Amino acid sequence: MTRDMDLSDHDPMKQRPGARYGAATIHPEGLYRWGEFADRIPFSRETWRKRVLSHKAPAPIRISGACTAWRGSEILAWLENPDGYRQPHGKENPPSD
Repeated sequence: MTRDMDLSDHDPMKQRPGARYGAATIHPEGLYRWGEFADRIPFSRETWRKRVLSHKAPAPIRISGACTAWRGSEILAWLENPDGYRQPHGKENPPSD
C-alpha cells in the first residue's frame, strides 16, 4: 500500500517546537548554538566541524556532555575574514572524556 504525502508545507524548523533558530543579532559577549548562527555560514555543519579541527573556524565551548556553543566574538571575527581566520592560541576546547 502506498501513501501519498504532500511535502509542500514541509518545514524542518517546525519539527522542534520552541527551538531557537537564526539569532537576529550576534553579540560579542553572547554564546550561540549552531542553529542560531548556521544561517550565516556558507557551508554545512560537517564542513564547519572540519574547519574547526583545522583551526580555520572558532572552536566551540563545551557547556555539558551534549551541549556546545560558540563565543559571539569569535563568530563575528570569523565572519569578518572567513578565509584568513585562525583560532587564537589557547582557545581550543577539546572534548572531555
